Amino acid sequence: MSPSILDRVIKVIEQSVDLPPGTTLDASTTLIGAGLSLDSITLLMVLIALEAEFQVEISAEELVGAKGLQSVGRLAELVESKVAKV
Repeated sequence: MSPSILDRVIKVIEQSVDLPPGTTLDASTTLIGAGLSLDSITLLMVLIALEAEFQVEISAEELVGAKGLQSVGRLAELVESKVAKV
């Protein structure tokens, strides 16, 4: 995974989510469950922001099928695969 894509994904998440002070994101940060515990509305906001940032479309099926919700790194890998196809 390209470090610049990961950095941009992290930046989009930071701008889209009201994170607690001192929260640090990296590739292993989980998006749902024990990690950031993002709800469905917040995930949708992040997805829309990522689509705008990278000029790609990510379907719910791709997001779930690629396990893109598993971690920030998996989400960045999904975005990178979409960018490569553009």
